[in-house]
Amino acid sequence: MQHERRRHVSILVSLIALCCLLIACALYSGSLGQLFGAGTKLWSIVHGQCVPRWLSEHKPDPCRKVTIDDDPRRGWVILKDRIGRAQHLLIPTSRISGIESPLLQAAGGPNYFAIAWRHREFLADSLGRRLTSHDVILTVNSQYRRSQGQLHVHMDCVQSSVRERIESIKSQIGEEWSLLPLRLAGHRFRARRILVQDTIEQDTIEPDPFRLLGILGDVPTSEMGHHSLAVLAADFGKDGSGFIILDGYVSDRLRGGANGGELQDHDCNLSR
Repeated sequence: MQHERRRHVSILVSLIALCCLLIACALYSGSLGQLFGAGTKLWSIVHGQCVPRWLSEHKPDPCRKVTIDDDPRRGWVILKDRIGRAQHLLIPTSRISGIESPLLQAAGGPNYFAIAWRHREFLADSLGRRLTSHDVILTVNSQYRRSQGQLHVHMDCVQSSVRERIESIKSQIGEEWSLLPLRLAGHRFRARRILVQDTIEQDTIEPDPFRLLGILGDVPTSEMGHHSLAVLAADFGKDGSGFIILDGYVSDRLRGGANGGELQDHDCNLSR
């Protein structure tokens, strides 16, 4: 009996040691941080490679573009994502965790969606062909559907089926948040529109979608992490041109949810 007890204790100790080893490896590799949406890979690329090289050689590599004004906290970079034919990421040089950050609700801060929109030509450059404004989608994932702990705006092609469904109901989308009457990529999203004075090729996304959902909308800052955002260009007939802002809700990491990233088409198989 005593021998059996010692054997069980030995097995338990071995299992605990194995678990500690796995946790240590995960921490070392950064995979545990990615599992909980706090990976540091993007931050390391931006501040370990792109920004230092820009400051020393005035070259953005491995980023596509680096912009740092007098205040580095208002700077940003554009990086080609390893996933997707055309997908790029717009990443602030300031430490901003993600959609849940209160910094994104402050008035007068950089409008990262607008900056990403003005640089969507990087997608066409990667594809080697022209993209229309209606081919592009900008997304920011929920805190519970991301791997990195640094804010990044996805710039990518939109799924053709998503675009077609949006086109079929865009006349029902107004200037207040409301639930769409159909699903996108199998999920329910809310939507509202933004009208612009000029054409969507020349204008910007204003107000800032982060603030439009949060402080100017109906989502408390403490709940923003459960939400995702997506932005698409749209024509509204006699009302003019503008953008459709989509809001998806993600409850946690285990259950399904409406995450903006699911509306992207990494292969850019766009119907013509």
